[in-house]
Amino acid sequence: MHKGKIAFLLLLVFNYIILVFVVDYGSETDTEGYKVRIEQLQDENKQLKTNNSQLDQEVAHLTTEKDSLSTAISNKATEREQIKTKRDETMDDINGMDNHKLYGFFSNFKADGVNGQSGH
Repeated sequence: MHKGKIAFLLLLVFNYIILVFVVDYGSETDTEGYKVRIEQLQDENKQLKTNNSQLDQEVAHLTTEKDSLSTAISNKATEREQIKTKRDETMDDINGMDNHKLYGFFSNFKADGVNGQSGH
């Protein structure tokens, strides 16, 4: 049992030596590499934040422009409907006219004939 304890202690000492000198060896180099990589990632993160901010501004501008265009389209659609309604009302008025009223309605139009002659 005494030899077992000595062997166990030697094994512990051997493991300690390996951990201290082999595993810890080069950790300063690794740490410097990690620090450089962290700085690179931080710089990249700053650049991405700047790009994200610019894209947010562009999205806000495009959203405003889209809203403006949507309003213009809606206004034009309303205007078009009003023109159609006015046209339909005029057509209904013309359809309801007798010959005398039609002559009066169309006589208000002036038309130039061929070669400057007046057309009737």
